[in-house]
Amino acid sequence: MISIASVQRPHWGLYVLFCLFGISSWVTINSIFVELSTFAFTLPEGWAIGSYLGLAIQVANIPAFLYFLASQRWKVPDTAMVYVLLVFDTLVGVFLGLYWHETLGSGADRRSWALLLLTFFSGTVDCMSSVVYWPFVSQYRKPYTTALATGEGLSGVVAGMLGLIQNQGPEQTFSTSVY
Repeated sequence: MISIASVQRPHWGLYVLFCLFGISSWVTINSIFVELSTFAFTLPEGWAIGSYLGLAIQVANIPAFLYFLASQRWKVPDTAMVYVLLVFDTLVGVFLGLYWHETLGSGADRRSWALLLLTFFSGTVDCMSSVVYWPFVSQYRKPYTTALATGEGLSGVVAGMLGLIQNQGPEQTFSTSVY
């Protein structure tokens, strides 16, 4: 006879992988806000950059909502979308590291369009992860849903710990581009 406890017991290696999967869902956006002081002192918008970034992320909810509506009509395989989101978020993260400081315009009209646009793309991926990851994980046993939620919560912890290691003061341990 198989007990209930043995049926619900997760494989710990797989549990850790689902936690890492959950961390990937919001770590980019959390990392952007960890770097806010660097952005504020470096970019032409100053501390107002935080408001612009927040707006870019909120507008990024629109594509996620449109995806949700489209997925009600046309079936998109969850696994394929997970791969698309992971690859796209990785690319956005690389481009953020390379181009966050690029601005357009001159004088008082300079704007951090690269950071704002890449934050929008990152926000789109991160917001869509909430719409895509949960149905994907629901195909697995219940403990792995908990692992996804744990990983999503840890995404802020990971970003914050890296920010502390980086040392946001005048002498950073490693540059924002490395982060």
